[in-house]
Amino acid sequence: MNFDQYKFDTRWFKDMTPEEVDSFKAQLVNQKNILDKLCKIVYNIVRSDGDVRISDYETPSWSHKQAHRNGRKDAFESVLSLANISKTSDDYE
Repeated sequence: MNFDQYKFDTRWFKDMTPEEVDSFKAQLVNQKNILDKLCKIVYNIVRSDGDVRISDYETPSWSHKQAHRNGRKDAFESVLSLANISKTSDDYE
């Protein structure tokens, strides 16, 4: 199978032999529709979290809330990076 039309995050293949990598790439490609759906769900979660509102600064713990949002966004972006195997930048809206 030719994998030139796909991009894969190398974290998928840690500790695999070259034969295992090719087999696993084929599995990922065969499940691309599921990975795309996961990307759409995660993307929409990130969008719905929203940005900081002016009223957030009125709460003494606003910086903790912002740190939490930043951490969630970073974790979700990591999942998106793993799950998106398309070479093009997809819009998940």
